[in-house]
Amino acid sequence: MDQLREEDRTRVVVCDTQPVMREGLLAIVARDPHLTVVGTAATTAEAIDVARRTEPEIVVVTHEPPDVNGIVVGRALTGNGPPPGVVLLLNDGRQETLLEALQAGVRGLLAKRTASHELAPAIRTVASGSTVLALPDAIGLLGRLVHRFPVAFVGRSRELSELTRREIEVLQLIAKGQSNHRIARDLSLSEATVKSHVYHMCRKLNIRDRTQAVILAYESGLVKAWGA
Repeated sequence: MDQLREEDRTRVVVCDTQPVMREGLLAIVARDPHLTVVGTAATTAEAIDVARRTEPEIVVVTHEPPDVNGIVVGRALTGNGPPPGVVLLLNDGRQETLLEALQAGVRGLLAKRTASHELAPAIRTVASGSTVLALPDAIGLLGRLVHRFPVAFVGRSRELSELTRREIEVLQLIAKGQSNHRIARDLSLSEATVKSHVYHMCRKLNIRDRTQAVILAYESGLVKAWGA
């Protein structure tokens, strides 16, 4: 397989409070020809600062509050422009923590003990626009969110009506769990165009990320209506 050019690799920032663990994560990322490290951090504040300066596509954070809080990182990086995908490595698998992480825009939830050969594929999956829930208690959590917050998107018919037909198609496919690459292929678009549609769709709907988009799609019945 031909070596990818540096500019074609997924840009990654790695954050861990322990130097040994941080070096281990760096080594895992460096071994993957599709990934490249553009920055490292040891604290929450450093992770946010480095990510804002280097504009990575992925931020890998070992969640160890109070020194490193990946949920805070996820919230802070949601702003102007498409945010990077935050991948959280954590020991705390409580539903409350997982829910808070998803609401903060985190798109990868993995155990700290995740095997090294599983981490790089998870990073690539999140970079493609999908969500990775690799914790036992996270399985099915997205589906339960719809029932846990039944009034979260009441009264959104006006905002939905402002979406273009293409944005509605993208929202439908996101709700079905498809990655940006798959959406681009199905709609005969470039991945950059899909990312642009997602960004403008989220702005129109006043939502933070793909997770909230999925909840909205099911709450509004949009998936069923457009998927018929």
